[in-house]
Amino acid sequence: MIKNHLKTAWRTLMHNRIYSLSNLIGLTIALLVFMLISSLVVDELSYDRQWSNSMNSTECE
Repeated sequence: MIKNHLKTAWRTLMHNRIYSLSNLIGLTIALLVFMLISSLVVDELSYDRQWSNSMNSTECE
């Protein structure tokens, strides 16, 4: 059954190459941006977590 689905998917990909390629490129860019934003958010949220009293500290600029 899965072999049939894979064959159909492969045929569709080969039949609509430009459309499939643009979809794959868009998906790749979207995942890359998501991972980048996620890593930035995690980095910002982990700022000053090593201190035991981090919630009561303030930052001076």
